[in-house]
Amino acid sequence: MSIKEQVKEKIPERLQKYPEFGLFLKWIEENKEDIKNTEELKEALEGQINEDQDFLNKESKAQTQGTDTRQIRPTAKEIDLLKKFKKLFLEHL
Repeated sequence: MSIKEQVKEKIPERLQKYPEFGLFLKWIEENKEDIKNTEELKEALEGQINEDQDFLNKESKAQTQGTDTRQIRPTAKEIDLLKKFKKLFLEHL
């Protein structure tokens, strides 16, 4: 059984109606070579959040050449989305 099928089975129907659920499945599809089961899914999501947060912390500091908002802003939005995935869906897996 694929990881997407496992996720669809375990997450309640009411949460599957959220618009974020489709994005969650798309994120799983993009990272499917690293994810074989729900434990690896949790680790991959947490790892991506930590990686993005480290990048954001490094780039947000005052720099002589200034900050690159074009990189910081999308990373911050991605962190928010990944944290929403974690809050909504991972507690059911």
